[in-house]
Amino acid sequence: MDSEDKKLILIIDDSEDDFVLISDMIEEAAPGNYELRWAPSFAQGLAMAGESVYATAFLDYRLGDGDGLNFLKEARARGFTTPIVFLTGKGNYWVGVESIRRGVSDFLVKEEITPAMLERAIRHAIERNKMLTTLTASEGKFRAVFEDSGIGIAITDIDGAISDTNVCFQEMFGASADSLRGRALTSLAHFDDGRLISCILTQLRSDKGTCASVENRYIGHGGKEIWGKTLLSSISDESGNLLKVVAMISDITKEKLAESKLQLAAKVYESAMDGIVVTDADGVILSVNPAFTRITGYTAIEAVGKKPSILKSGHHDADFYKEMWEKLLREGYWKGEIWNRRKNGEMYPQAVSIASVTGDHGAILQYVGVFQDITDLKEYQEEISYHAYHDPLTGLPNRVLFNDRLRHAIARAMRDNKKAAVMYIDLDGFKQINDTHGHNVGDMVLRGVAVRLASALRDEDTISRLGGDEFIVLLEHTGHKRGVRLVAEKILSAVKEPFLLKGLEISVGASMGVVMFPCEAQDPETLIKSADAAMFGAKQDGKNRFMFHGDIKKKRE
Repeated sequence: MDSEDKKLILIIDDSEDDFVLISDMIEEAAPGNYELRWAPSFAQGLAMAGESVYATAFLDYRLGDGDGLNFLKEARARGFTTPIVFLTGKGNYWVGVESIRRGVSDFLVKEEITPAMLERAIRHAIERNKMLTTLTASEGKFRAVFEDSGIGIAITDIDGAISDTNVCFQEMFGASADSLRGRALTSLAHFDDGRLISCILTQLRSDKGTCASVENRYIGHGGKEIWGKTLLSSISDESGNLLKVVAMISDITKEKLAESKLQLAAKVYESAMDGIVVTDADGVILSVNPAFTRITGYTAIEAVGKKPSILKSGHHDADFYKEMWEKLLREGYWKGEIWNRRKNGEMYPQAVSIASVTGDHGAILQYVGVFQDITDLKEYQEEISYHAYHDPLTGLPNRVLFNDRLRHAIARAMRDNKKAAVMYIDLDGFKQINDTHGHNVGDMVLRGVAVRLASALRDEDTISRLGGDEFIVLLEHTGHKRGVRLVAEKILSAVKEPFLLKGLEISVGASMGVVMFPCEAQDPETLIKSADAAMFGAKQDGKNRFMFHGDIKKKRE
């Protein structure tokens, strides 16, 4: 639309930020339809009002050089007929009501304004002004505007009985002019809102020449609920006698549904347990919800204007983020886990979903990220994993984890041409300890043995409890048998040292079977069986000793 075709809107507000905000919202609701001009004071507003023809004026009720009602009086005295919409703050609803009574087209609470509300207020103000102006014109001109209006209009008597309606009004209620004629306007209202319309009509009868605006519900054809922005204006003759009432109703059902969805979305945004962050197309943070602050430690003031990289922990490399952004730009969505850092420096895991928000032509407008702190989940998973692969009594790897490590050790030994060993250990005299002192003491002995085995071995060696009083050890990169023999002697010496438990000196021994690999076997099952057989041979030879599997063969020969 050319600039000369745009309707002029005057905004009188001492806050340039508010002017920019309102301008942006009007442009969002009605792109290219309006040209906005700014007056930062009442005095400048009055001066500008006489310089151009404006479709609507928005007026901050209270500025430094006066209040809106005085401006309204002065503007009307100067012949400024442009419809005016008051902007008030929360708690100033009485100002809005009084302003409507004095002829203002509408009033909006700044903190509650949305783009749709602004566009609706402009449209309604223009239609209302056109209608009221033509009421005093010729009948022919009035009928033309009346029938052509995009707002539903009904003419009623002073008690609210309908005498005439335009086409838009008839379509709104799905009824003909004849069927509407004579009906009370209140009968069209929702049963919860009929009294509101009735009270306004009573007010108009007592305060001649005034008007009132309200948003209320009506019942249309088939019981359909209609939200309407209703303006009731009383028309008097030259002597001031009330003649009739003009009811102008804009159908705002779609806007109300949209506002309801926005309000619901806002409540979800504010109350969500998940952190939510919204950025612009360049990744600059526009807003965050309270859960974002609770999880990250950064307040909205600290986060807005920055990039989500303030949370970066250094856990991921550049390729990780490169792949993430490539998928996000290609598919419009990315989901995964990221390790981030809280404001206090603590690293934590997040489950993250990021989606791009695009405009009508596919251009990316914003990104919305939703994330959960999954620290507890990760800890639970690690705990489950730990218990799945470790002995609950001693904390040593269990048979499943030992077998997995053994398979990898066999592969490494064969690849690197290195020797390794498996040691199968069975405690001597443990059953007597259990029978004499009870299982609690027996468990204490098992835990003590586990500690001593660990102290006798290297960090890279694996010790596992198979169950009962049986343990198994994996030694990698052992070299010759002599080195394995020294380790076996060290283990036997460590185990046979007495335990002092509950004031008792308790001793236990160990019999051990040893098998070398890959020279003697190359699969876990055979190695464990061979080590077990060698352990049994050590017990037969008198216990508290070790035996190599190869020595069993020599004895048999």
